[in-house]
Amino acid sequence: MGRPPATERAPAAAPRPHNEFHGNDFRDAELVDTVFTYGIDLGAQRWPASDRYVRADRFTRRLASARKELGSWDDPAERAAGRAMCEALALRWREQDDVIALRVSPAVKASARVQIRVWEALLRPI
Repeated sequence: MGRPPATERAPAAAPRPHNEFHGNDFRDAELVDTVFTYGIDLGAQRWPASDRYVRADRFTRRLASARKELGSWDDPAERAAGRAMCEALALRWREQDDVIALRVSPAVKASARVQIRVWEALLRPI
């Protein structure tokens, strides 16, 4: 984690305001159910160059926009699964506005089709 969670940010709780986390090389890593949170600078790391991964900046704004789009999905089951996925992603990346993830992850309960649709919505220009 980049810095302690907001609930744990008392001056005496941490000897430093954040942890140094930069220059890591994840190009050959399989990032399954991996989460970088609380201010990790993703730009300071090296990531896999594969369409299997997605990276989204301004994640909080993108999530709000995607949630609106999901409301227009025709299939009620997919709509519900998409909303559940968005809720899980919001919890997973609290206090992190730049995220990287597998486009289709075995750690996510939604079908591959729903995961792809949710990420498409998240990656639309905002």
